[in-house]
Amino acid sequence: MRYAGRTPDYQPGALVATLTRTGPDAITGLVGTWKGRLHQSNTGEDYDVVITVRDGEIGSAATVDYPDLRCGGTLTLQHVEPATAYFSEQITRNERTPGCVTTGVVALRLNGGKAGFSWYAQPKDLSTAVAEGPLTRA
Repeated sequence: MRYAGRTPDYQPGALVATLTRTGPDAITGLVGTWKGRLHQSNTGEDYDVVITVRDGEIGSAATVDYPDLRCGGTLTLQHVEPATAYFSEQITRNERTPGCVTTGVVALRLNGGKAGFSWYAQPKDLSTAVAEGPLTRA
């Protein structure tokens, strides 16, 4: 997500969760490459995202790319619910100024053959997404 004039108040790795799996449905259905267009509420921007989920194991890495924002990085699977998988995000490539916020939480919600993407700035508050949008298989 693009930096919007504020500093995250937590350090990388601050997402602390019990790493349990309550249902395999979400992550099994999410394995593969997904793409979509997101809307970021605090800046009004719309931009593309591409996510590749390779594995359904807790702690496994996926990739995320925001081509329009010229940034991308790693998603680490933290928690799975029956229809939603939660990842901590670490941006490792930032090619514009202002750049993308380097950490966040991504929730992918499986809905039939499509998925929903939500990005949260605060790992302790998943009530208000900063960026959201639908995803389809690439």
